[in-house]
Amino acid sequence: MIRTLSGLCLAASILLVLNVGSPAQSYRSTSDRIAERKADLYLRKVMEDSHMPGASLAVLREGKIVTLKNYGFADLEHSIPVTVLSVYQICSITKPFTAMGVMLLWQDGKLSIDDPIIKYLPHFSSSAKDVTIRQLLSHTSGIRDYDLRPETEGEKCVDNTLPDLEKWFRTLDLISPPGEKWAYQNTGYALLGRLIQKVSGKSYGEFLKERIFDPLAMSDTRMLSYESVIARRAKGYAFENGKFVNGVHIDPEVEFASGGLVSTTTDLAKLDAALFTDKLLRATTLKEMWSHALFKDGSPVNSYGLGFGVTPYKGRSRVGHTGGCPGFATAYQRFSDDMIS
Repeated sequence: MIRTLSGLCLAASILLVLNVGSPAQSYRSTSDRIAERKADLYLRKVMEDSHMPGASLAVLREGKIVTLKNYGFADLEHSIPVTVLSVYQICSITKPFTAMGVMLLWQDGKLSIDDPIIKYLPHFSSSAKDVTIRQLLSHTSGIRDYDLRPETEGEKCVDNTLPDLEKWFRTLDLISPPGEKWAYQNTGYALLGRLIQKVSGKSYGEFLKERIFDPLAMSDTRMLSYESVIARRAKGYAFENGKFVNGVHIDPEVEFASGGLVSTTTDLAKLDAALFTDKLLRATTLKEMWSHALFKDGSPVNSYGLGFGVTPYKGRSRVGHTGGCPGFATAYQRFSDDMIS
């Protein structure tokens, strides 16, 4: 349930969402306590196996917190323990936020997700003229990922700069025809972040703040910045040669709409609660996002919808996303049986 980067994902924000049973059950039912115990044992083992100094865990039932636990240290140098308000880099859990931003614009009637991206971003490469917004959301665009460019093979993505990426976007190439193959990547979500900016007339961070963070009182969720003072920020670490070292800083401009947000488990719990309502997105919109995306020939993508993973577990529906970046691992898992008709 957690995507790890070998030796690097050593501080974690983990939101495990369980949607089982009915609203009539008591707040602390037997199944709640079993879920709490299983999640606790699982996380403790992950921490031990991965040399993880700190973590946060939330278990929710139908948008209500059943368990909120914190483990270890958010800052080893100053012996600061993890709390319910520790702020973590959430890495690729940023992608569902980007997808929700696009779908909010779709609900507003400001774009069609079946439009080609070049309709809104004409200055990008003409080789992507047939790539649609839907294909970018579902990782079926066929666009080469900027982390996999031949000229940067073996280099870390933190060495790339935003001007480099903007220049490269103008000469995008494809590794497969749009809509024919699935390949998880960051480039498409960087393009979707630019799309949000272009259509909304606001910066990516401003748009998400106005449409998602502020309405849900997610006061600790924002764009990653190393210059800004972010209260209760957790540090990322690596474990090398038998000891902890400070993790590598990622480039916030490069991570952008694919992995550039920070948040807390309590803020993510607020998002989960909102997804039981139409406060952000209509039920029909969420059903679109949480259904298997389709290839061009109509066959289903095995494990992805629009911005969310769609990965059934032991016969139960499950949606969510994981993330990993130097120093951090994240997971949001929602067992969604009977949530949307």
